[in-house]
This record gives sequence, C-alpha cells and structure tokens, in this order.
Amino acid sequence: MRIRINQPLLIHELGKRENQEDSCFPLPGQATSDSRLFVVCDGMGGLDKGEIASSVVCEAFSSIIQPALSLKRLSPRLVREAILSAYQQLNRRSSSLSGSMGTTLVALCLTRSQATFVHVGDSRGYLISPSRRMVWHTKDHSLVQQLCDMGQITEQEMQTHPKRNILMRAILPYPDAAPEAEITPIPKIIKGDYLMLCSDGIVERHPDSALLALFADSTLSDEEKVEKLRQMTQDNSDNHTAYVMPIADVQRTSLTNILVAVLLILACVVLAFCLL
Repeated sequence: MRIRINQPLLIHELGKRENQEDSCFPLPGQATSDSRLFVVCDGMGGLDKGEIASSVVCEAFSSIIQPALSLKRLSPRLVREAILSAYQQLNRRSSSLSGSMGTTLVALCLTRSQATFVHVGDSRGYLISPSRRMVWHTKDHSLVQQLCDMGQITEQEMQTHPKRNILMRAILPYPDAAPEAEITPIPKIIKGDYLMLCSDGIVERHPDSALLALFADSTLSDEEKVEKLRQMTQDNSDNHTAYVMPIADVQRTSLTNILVAVLLILACVVLAFCLL
C-alpha cells in the first residue's frame, strides 16, 4: 500500500497560556507532501520545563524513526529504541532543572506499505473519513478513559470530568517503570480521508461529530477547513497543536497484480531461454 498525501496543514497555537509547551515535527513551515513522519508532543511542567520536555522527546524520537521510513513496515523494536532514546535525552536535560517535567507523544509513520500511529498519553491520532461518515482515533492513556472503559462515565462526560488531566502514561524523566508506546496500525484509509495528530487542547471542547461535520463540508477547501478548526479552538485554555494530512491517493497491491507480475516474469524467462 502506498499512501500519497496533499500538503500537510498545521495549527500551532498558544491558547490562553503564556508559553508554548507543544512541539511538533516537522517544524512549522517544513512539512511537505513528501514528508513521511509527523510528531506532536504536549509538554507538562510549566514555565520552560514542559517546552524542554516536549522538544527533547520530539527531536529524539524523530531522529531514530525518520531514517527507517523507507522500510516496508515499522517494527516494534525500532519504536522501543526511539522511546528509550527519548527517555535518555530527557533524563540528561532534566538533571540540571528543578521540578517535575514530562510530555505526551503521538506520531504518524508512513512506511512503504503501512500507516501507523504511535502514542503515549492523551495526544491523539485521528482518521476522519467524510465519505464513510466515520471518525476513529487512538485511545487516551488517561484516568477518564479508564473510567469510561469500565462504564463508570460516558464519552461525553470525559470532556468535562474534573480529573480529565490525569494521565496513566507519559514520558517522564527517571521513571520507576517506563511505560511503552502504543503502536496502532491505522484502519483502512481511502482517498479523501484525513489523518490528524493533535494535542488534547485541540479536542477539549469538540467531539468527533463536530470534527466530522467540519471535514465533510464539501464547500470548503482543505486550507479553509483547517483554518475553521483553528478558529474553533482559538479560545481554548491550553496550548493546541495539530497536523492535518489530506489523503490524495491510496495505491494497494492486490493479489491479482502480484500474480500478473509473477506470470510476466516467468514469461520473460521462458522467452529468453527460447531465444538462446
């Protein structure tokens, strides 16, 4: 499977915070339709510590994963190596700072035959499919998500629950037991879909139905849809960052195509022997 994307679109806003604790890869202005790795990290710690945590982890993770995207598939071993590198770099930077710090992470990895989300915490990866009227996203590593899974609260109640900011997984320096990243192959993607990575600030007040209504609006261009999403979130209390990747085309290699290719090769071999 080969996925082609149109120009990625970025939202990277302060919200009502004084400093930006979200980090992203590629950096603002550097993403193109040829980019195959996208990362969003939401830092925690206040002042400059959250900003440091998110930027260190974003850079460390990207530096390991980026060179491997020419491979056919993303291996769990490589993801563990990238997350371990992120922990090690974060440990080094935090040793000279007082107070706690940490970050979430969500990444989209597009290899030669697979699209995969990797995430730790409550930053999300989305598949939004207007033609199928469907929104799918990764599951948060949060207390309210656990309560929802147990049937104690509803998905709607998750958005306003007083403990919605408590995370069950995050990338923190010197953890007693480092949580692993969750690796999720993305469900079937088709032309016209959208892939989105975002920090929790993007969706703090906007349910899946609102996202679907926005991206299904055929009167708007992709740029206008993302600008409208930016306007919808500009009054959010938290920093908010999102990368939106419109899907231009999906080329799948079917079993029939493979068999045809094998038969053509065999025919060429037979013809070559006959001409000897």
